Amino acid sequence: MKSNLTFFRKKIDGINSRIFYLISERIKIARKIAKIKKELGLKITDKRREYEVMIKIGNIAKNKKINPKLSKKVFKDIIELTKKEMRKIS
Repeated sequence: MKSNLTFFRKKIDGINSRIFYLISERIKIARKIAKIKKELGLKITDKRREYEVMIKIGNIAKNKKINPKLSKKVFKDIIELTKKEMRKIS
């Protein structure tokens, strides 16, 4: 049993590493978007886009049988982190 616990904890650790890799990739792309927005004179925050993302997140969460409300909360934090990084560019 203890070896099963260790095995699954290592799997979770690997998933956590992949999640952080994906967040890092998201931020890299967002920095490129920030440069484009700066050139176009656009604001970093796009409420309509954020709304669209939240709708998609809610739908994905429902399809995966994950709490949509909590999923949206997690993504709201990821979006805020991303915007904070984007503001460093503009």
